[in-house]
Amino acid sequence: MRKIFTLLLSLSLVVTCFGQQTGVDFQKSWRVGLGTSLNAHSFVQGDNGIYKELTVDYSLTDYFSTGVYIGHQDRSYSFPSMNSTGLRFFQYNQNLTPVGIRANFNLTSFINEKVSKSILPANKWEVYLSYFAGMVVNKVTDRFDRNAHNSPDTNIDYTYYLTNEDISYHAGLLTGATYYPVNSFGVFLEFGLGTIGNVNTGIRMRF
Repeated sequence: MRKIFTLLLSLSLVVTCFGQQTGVDFQKSWRVGLGTSLNAHSFVQGDNGIYKELTVDYSLTDYFSTGVYIGHQDRSYSFPSMNSTGLRFFQYNQNLTPVGIRANFNLTSFINEKVSKSILPANKWEVYLSYFAGMVVNKVTDRFDRNAHNSPDTNIDYTYYLTNEDISYHAGLLTGATYYPVNSFGVFLEFGLGTIGNVNTGIRMRF
């Protein structure tokens, strides 16, 4: 998964440099974002690693764009089990990979056209609504031996072994804003029902 993030980010940087060197104007076409979630409302238990999400969007008009996203998060869990030796805790990991499609409505273009261009300068601000739909692939790895002979691990109560589904489906809506201190590089902040959390932040490039 880390190799995929590195490859996609490298490709976006190469395309950005190529566009600038050749004079090709991709300024209004592509958005590539790399971010994280400040909280995790969908999966609240366990020791959560840092969530990472890559988004790629393409503008269809001044108002609408569409794209894809892929994310990744590692989580460590434990659950209690009472057996002949007393109460014990058993550990397992979850590897979560959200993936899906996005549709975005550019409020900046709408406000500039209907109200005033001085309110939100397009070269500095992008305010938007993002709709998404997709799935979360959940890979579970046990960190205990289920089959050890003459071991209390063979008598495990799985009542609290909460692994969720292998694949779950979800959809959501985010309201966000990106500020560009320079022409092609900015930072964003989003609120709403996200893929993993409801407060997201990160960096975004446009080209």
